[in-house]
Amino acid sequence: MAKLTDENYIEKILHGDSNAFAFLIDKYKDMVFTLAIKMVKNREVAEEVAQDAF
Repeated sequence: MAKLTDENYIEKILHGDSNAFAFLIDKYKDMVFTLAIKMVKNREVAEEVAQDAF
């Protein structure tokens, strides 16, 4: 069985699949938070930035 790409998940999201959105959040949440904390140097603000990004 073929593995779905991020583009496949985005297409599912655009068609209303909230589970696909949850999958992408889970996949990228740590990377987004790490990038945010490097940029703002504050944990609380980084959490808000990461949440806003999604």
